[in-house]
Amino acid sequence: MWLKSSSKVLQEKQKLFNLPQRSLLLDVHACWNSLYLMVERFVEQYAAVQATRMDPRVKPLAERNM
Repeated sequence: MWLKSSSKVLQEKQKLFNLPQRSLLLDVHACWNSLYLMVERFVEQYAAVQATRMDPRVKPLAERNM
């Protein structure tokens, strides 16, 4: 996943947008509310995630596999 290798960039973007310093969550099938929590966290961190994806230090997955 691109975000694991980009956690420092995400933290920088969270500071830039004055967002809480939290990691993103993954859905767990055993927990009924984990999908809701995952989406809620993503919506909260959306600006930082988008800025991280556009950062030139973060390479797309296709480039890393070459």
